[in-house]
Amino acid sequence: MSVVIMRGIPGGGKTTWIQTHYPASEVIVNSADDYPDYKTTRKWVFNPKLLPAAHRYCQDLFLKNLRFLEVDTLIVDNTNIHAWEIAFYYQLASLYDQEVKIVRLHCRPEIAFKRQTHGVSLKQLLDMHQRLMEEKLPPFWNEEVYLSE
Repeated sequence: MSVVIMRGIPGGGKTTWIQTHYPASEVIVNSADDYPDYKTTRKWVFNPKLLPAAHRYCQDLFLKNLRFLEVDTLIVDNTNIHAWEIAFYYQLASLYDQEVKIVRLHCRPEIAFKRQTHGVSLKQLLDMHQRLMEEKLPPFWNEEVYLSE
């Protein structure tokens, strides 16, 4: 199994990149967006107050999938702007002796703003984009960078 950790701003193309590069039958995708309380009457509704619980849900699911599933690739599809957000997944995957790759997608905030489904303001996207550009990951982490437009 290999682990792929996605990084990028909302609307930046992370989910589309996954769908383009990995056959659905060979991957399991873990995302805070899949937190059950976000889904109300068949419609996905983002609630920032639920974000901590959604990320705990994603982490719990990742650990279960890492331990018990046999799949080619396990993917974390969250923004993962900061190293501390990635560290949990990276360290667990390493502990289970899995190959880890971080995929960082760069997308202009103006484009991401039009595509995203989270209701994040353009100012927030600009701030997130700036933090993504400034955040330095440990040099021994395997990160690949792609443009998404």
